[in-house]
Amino acid sequence: MDRHSELQQHKTAAEYRQAADEHVRTLKDFWKDFLVSGLFVLAAIVAIFACLAWFAANNRVSATGSTIGAKADRYTLTAEGEGESNAHVGYYERTAEEKQTIADLDTADAMTVTLTSNLNNETAGSLYPGARGKITFTVKPLVDDLNGVTINLSRVLKVTGNVVVEDGKALTPDAQTLLGLAKGHLLFFTSCDQNGYYSGRVSDSKIEIPKSKFCKKGSSETTESVDVNLYWVWPEYFQNFVLTGNTNYYKNLFAPADKTTDYGYGALQADMNANKTNYFFGTASDVPAASAPTVSASMTSSDAAICSALYNNADEQIGDKVDYIQLRISAQEGVSS
Repeated sequence: MDRHSELQQHKTAAEYRQAADEHVRTLKDFWKDFLVSGLFVLAAIVAIFACLAWFAANNRVSATGSTIGAKADRYTLTAEGEGESNAHVGYYERTAEEKQTIADLDTADAMTVTLTSNLNNETAGSLYPGARGKITFTVKPLVDDLNGVTINLSRVLKVTGNVVVEDGKALTPDAQTLLGLAKGHLLFFTSCDQNGYYSGRVSDSKIEIPKSKFCKKGSSETTESVDVNLYWVWPEYFQNFVLTGNTNYYKNLFAPADKTTDYGYGALQADMNANKTNYFFGTASDVPAASAPTVSASMTSSDAAICSALYNNADEQIGDKVDYIQLRISAQEGVSS
C-alpha cells in the first residue's frame, strides 16, 4: 500500500467527501462571496498586503517612477512596478474613508500594492482560503565586495479593535494566537513550477542570498543584481498539506509523489506537528487544536477529518478577528553560512 492509498481510498468515496468537505466548501464559498462583494471588508482580510514597508541597513527610502528602493550604502532593495505612474507612494488602492481603517500601520515608508503593481494576486485582489500570488523584488549590489544579503520577513496584523500585532513585540495570548495562525495559513515559498506546485518554503522568515549569487562566473566581485520571487499561498483545505498533485481534485501544495524528491513536503508536515496551534484552532470531535492528530501521508481518514475541521476553525478565526495583514521586508548584509 503506497503512502496515499488509505487516504485516497476514503477521500474518493462519496460518503466521506460529502461528510468531510461539503459543509466546509459551502461555508468557505459563502465567506468568499462576502469578500469579493465588499460586504465583509472590515471583518476580514481584503488583501494580503495593505502596504509593503521596505527597509535596509539605514532605513533611507526613495520612490521614483515605478520602483521603490530601500537605500543602503552597499546595496539597494527594489520592487518593480508595471508602468503605473505614481504607483508606489502610499496606500493600497482605497477610498479616503477606507484608508482610515489602516491607521496605526506604518505606511510612512510604504509601497502601494495593486494587481498591476508588483503583487500578482491571482484571486481578484481579495485574500481568502485558496488565494495565491507572487511578489518580485531585486537586490542590487553597490559595491564589489558585498558579503551576501539576508532578506527578513515579518508580519504585522491589525485586528478588531484597532489593535496592531507585530512580530517581536510583547503580545497577549490572543494576539500571539492570531499571529501564529497568520504564519501557518499564509505560506511563503521561493519556487513555484509551471503546474503551480511549490518548493523552497520560507520556514524561518528568512531568504539568504550568498555572495556568489551576485558574482559573474569566475569572478569574486559582486556586480550582478539578484531577482527574488516570493510566492504566497493560503491553502484552502487541510488536505492540501497531505495530498500531492491534484489528488481528489484538490489543488495541493506539492508535486505528485512519483515526481517529488524533497520539495519540502515532509518538512512542512513536521512543522505542523511541532507547531499545531499555528495551523489549527478550537476543538473538533472533542479534540483541541494543541492535541490534533499527527499529520502524515498515511493518516487515517477520521484523523484527517478532525484536522480538517480544526484547520477550518483557524480560517474562520482569521476572518473574524483580522482586518489587515502587512508584510514587512527588511534586509541586512551577510548570511548565516
